[in-house]
Order: sequence, then C-alpha cells, then structure tokens
Amino acid sequence: MSATGPEAILARLVSNEVDFVLIGGLAAIAHGSQRVTRDIDVFVEPSNANLARLEAALAQLEAVQLLPGGEEGKSESSDLSMVGLGATLHTRSASGRLDIVGAPAGAASYGDVRKRAVTGQISGIQIWISGVNDLVSMKRAAGRPLDLQDVADITESSRPDFER
Repeated sequence: MSATGPEAILARLVSNEVDFVLIGGLAAIAHGSQRVTRDIDVFVEPSNANLARLEAALAQLEAVQLLPGGEEGKSESSDLSMVGLGATLHTRSASGRLDIVGAPAGAASYGDVRKRAVTGQISGIQIWISGVNDLVSMKRAAGRPLDLQDVADITESSRPDFER
C-alpha cells in the first residue's frame, strides 16, 4: 500500500466497502475545528456482513488491538462482534490508530447518524462524515476539554448548518 496515515486507513475501509461514518477529531476538523488529532474514529454499521468487511480491512492494514496497560494483541472476530454490540475497539497499524466505535456516547442509532451524515473528501477519498448536530451531541457527551473546544469551534454563530 503506497499511502500512509489516515488516507491509507480510510482507503482500506472504503475499498473493503465498510459502512462507516467518520466521527471524533477528524470529523470535527472537517466541520471547522482547528485541532490536531492522532487517530481516526469511526462509527460502524453493526451487521455481521459489515463487521466481516471491517475484519478484512483490519487484516490488510495488519492492525493490532490496543489492550489495557499498553499491551497489543491480535483482533479476533469476537472483538468485532463486541463492536456490533456497542463496544469500542482500539487498533494500531503502520498507517496509524483507528478506533472503531459501536455505540458512541451521545449518539443516535447508526442508521440515524448515517442518514444525517454528509459526504466529504479526505485526501481525495470520499467518505461519510457525521453531521454537525450528531457530532456536537457526541462531543458534549464525551465532555473532555478537547471535545468541548471542538463543540465551540464548530458551533460558532457563523455556522449556518448547526441547529441551536
């Protein structure tokens, strides 16, 4: 794979037809936040077929699961099944970190978030990005200072796409 970084991860997800919506810091940047992020966060459609496509993408990326205590381990099908039930899977590959979120705090169902998502391009790769209102709900629920700064950045009064 010639691309590295976020574009390599996103390209692999797209080429494997993984149904996902970009959330987290990269989505906030797409909506106007000025922050820097070190990982990619995605909300995935929880069907078994989609999780199988995700598993193939992770294998192609040679991703490892990040475990508590800084340890790493191989991702198993059962780990992805847990994502389908709402868990979060933290992974790392040579292309960077990917956090796969089954049920983000503050989020509606995957179908509702996907319906309200917007298309965007990151490094020429067309993907679904969480809509502003859903992203703000998730960021507020996370509540970390960085998330609250993202909310402030993307809800400025000059942003006509945010519903107050």
